[in-house]
Amino acid sequence: MHAVTLDAPRTGHATSPSFAAVAEELLDDVYGYLLYMTKNWAIAEDLTSETFETALRRWRRFDPRRGTHKAWLLAIARSTALDW
Repeated sequence: MHAVTLDAPRTGHATSPSFAAVAEELLDDVYGYLLYMTKNWAIAEDLTSETFETALRRWRRFDPRRGTHKAWLLAIARSTALDW
């Protein structure tokens, strides 16, 4: 008898990374960008937090065919900074 697992179906494509993995990888890039834009570390920290909060809410709508995670996050960061 063979064991059967009920994992996600394998499609031959690499699985997309989790939000946590992407956030951890790109946190410094987003913070650095916002620090460059604001010239204030405290404001950059607040805006970074807002950026990742927004990104988490929109995570399911991310489409890797339209761009990279980094480009997507930096676009959100830019909008967040401009709204500030």
